[in-house]
Amino acid sequence: RARPPRPPPPPARRRAAARALGAALAVVLAPLVTAPATAAGSWSQRTAGGMTVELYRPSTAPALPGGRALMVSLHGCVQTSQVLKNGGNWTAPADEHGMDVAVPAAPNGGVLLGCGDYYDTHHSRTNPARHDDNLLDLVSTLLADASLGIDPDQVYVSGLSSGGGQAMVMGCLAPDVFAGVGIAAGPTVGTTSGRRGRVGSTLARGGAACGAGGGGRAGG
Repeated sequence: RARPPRPPPPPARRRAAARALGAALAVVLAPLVTAPATAAGSWSQRTAGGMTVELYRPSTAPALPGGRALMVSLHGCVQTSQVLKNGGNWTAPADEHGMDVAVPAAPNGGVLLGCGDYYDTHHSRTNPARHDDNLLDLVSTLLADASLGIDPDQVYVSGLSSGGGQAMVMGCLAPDVFAGVGIAAGPTVGTTSGRRGRVGSTLARGGAACGAGGGGRAGG
């Protein structure tokens, strides 16, 4: 036999259930609707080294008395500087350490699909070309801007994918310019453009290419 339908709950119970459901949803959805933390600085755009550069300047004090650190962050293939600016999560560490962050667009759209020109061993500090000279000019331009207050001993370069490969090239070419290098999923120095899906060099070969490109400046 079919059971007779239950009578609807009294209005007071319906209101209490609605309040309980609303409270539960608020707890579950809070991480999705919470506004991101407000950055303590601001982004601007400028041209330097023949590139369009997104520059973040924190309002917090530099971590060291010598001036602000500078992080040059390089995007990968099929990416843009805007993507890395918005998704690179640089503002929090920049605010924490009082560090400027420069995110340049690969010159002329990159060698292919926004890629950095890290390929092969044809990189030279004495005669920089390809994207190497653009990045060295970028650092020189920012260091020359006294309003930025950048400490030349705290200049760093990092990159993702092909940007990581280019960051490694810059670390080899100019260890006197870059105090440190950060590489995420980047190919080693000497890798050809056709070796994107596998390790394209040995440690010894990469080390030799690194030292040769830097004119003997690179460390071991």
